[in-house]
Parts: sequence; structure tokens; C-alpha cells
Amino acid sequence: MKKYYFITTLLLVLTLNAFFAGDLISATYDLTGTWNYTLSNNWANGDMGCRPGPDATGTCEINQTGNTFTLSYTSGVECDPAESCTFEGTVADDVYTCQTTEIVDEEGGTATSTIEFTASSDRLAVGAGNSVYTHPSGQWECHWGSQISLTRSGQPTQPVQYTLNVTIEGSGTVTLDPPGDTYDAGSQVQLTAVPDSSEAFSGWSGDLSGAANPATLIMDADKQVTAKFTTNSDNNSDSGDSGGCFISTITSSPIDDQ
Repeated sequence: MKKYYFITTLLLVLTLNAFFAGDLISATYDLTGTWNYTLSNNWANGDMGCRPGPDATGTCEINQTGNTFTLSYTSGVECDPAESCTFEGTVADDVYTCQTTEIVDEEGGTATSTIEFTASSDRLAVGAGNSVYTHPSGQWECHWGSQISLTRSGQPTQPVQYTLNVTIEGSGTVTLDPPGDTYDAGSQVQLTAVPDSSEAFSGWSGDLSGAANPATLIMDADKQVTAKFTTNSDNNSDSGDSGGCFISTITSSPIDDQ
């Protein structure tokens, strides 16, 4: 029995994602230098043992000239031997995006990966990426993704954080798991609405919608959520589960040939 593993790792090929009056928007920052990257909050779904890869860290080199640049890195999380990769791309303003397709196993399966991240300075960037593997038979696929953060080498590796502000309409409370009001980028926060005895929970507004209770929020930006409560005679609320997903660019999945 032979097993072939397809591997994709950090794919930060940056391409144009915005135009204004037909002209390329100037890059806000120059990201030239050595960067530390972190991949976390991995998820995956699909067939044939599709599963998320591990959290990963490493370094990459960016050489940027205006709105064009090259990015080089070595993918060694699960690759043996490690693979050295260099990509070219473009950037508009502070938003970096890419999409690339590669043949990733001996059977000719392909993986298409897309990444988008935003540089908040010339020392820090955060974003997300997702990939899809398609077997050449067309009989199965794997989708996966992760949260991505970049910190310029030599800078303190403090996580990007976002603030969650919850307000109440009516009589009730909202519990947060984990508790707090500031969270690392990519964190999942579960919000549970608890109405007072004379009230019923009627739904969320703001950066959450619907009436799922509890509900899960992904902290990829500052968030504002309102929980609405009404008197029992005026509202019969439904409750259920909802979830979020993160994005990863590392995974492995076996293909078995007898």
C-alpha cells in the first residue's frame, strides 16, 4: 500500500485586489524584510480522512518594490525534504491577497489556495487563508484553512487583539466564554443570552444575527453585538447552535492505492 500526502503551507503570494479609476492603489507600507509567521485555528472538512494540519510557525522573506514584491519561505512543517518556494505578487493599499493552484501529489491532485491579510503597520499583519484539494478522479475533495499572522522579525511577538462590546435591549444578560472584552485575533467567543424571568431572548443584531443561543463569534475585527429581550407574551424565541470556522493553509490527507 502506498500513501501519498499532499501538503500546502504558507502561501503569501500577494495580488491586486482593488482598483480606483483604473489605476493601481499605492501600497501603504513597505514590507521588505524577514517576517515570522504563525498559522493557527486550523479547520478542515471533506472526504477520505481530510483533517486540519497542526499550528505552525516559521519565517519568510519579503522583498517589495512599490506595488510588487517577492516572498520566499521554506515549507518544512510536514514536508520531507523541506521545500523552498518563491512567489511574486502585488499589493493594493494595505490589503494583500493571493490565489494559487499547484499539483501536490503523484496522482495529479491539485490544491487551490487563497489568502487575504491586512497590514496594520510595517511590522504587523493578520489575515486568513483557505484551500481546496481536488482528486483527479473528481470523487472527493478536502477543504481546509487557518488564521495567519505576520510579525516582522526582531519585533515583540504580541498577538493582535480585538474588542467585543455587548449591549442589552430589554431585561437580561449575556455570558461570554471565555469571559472578557478583549481577545486575540482569530479567537472564538461563545455568547449565551440569559433572559430575566419575565423576558424571552428574541435575537442578536450588529455583528451577530439570528436567534441562535448560544452563538459563536469569531474575533477577526472589533465587534459590536446587541442582545434583544422581549416580554414572554410578545416573543417565542427559537434557540439552536451556530458556529464559526477558521482558516488554515497547512494540512495533509492520505490517498491509498492498493
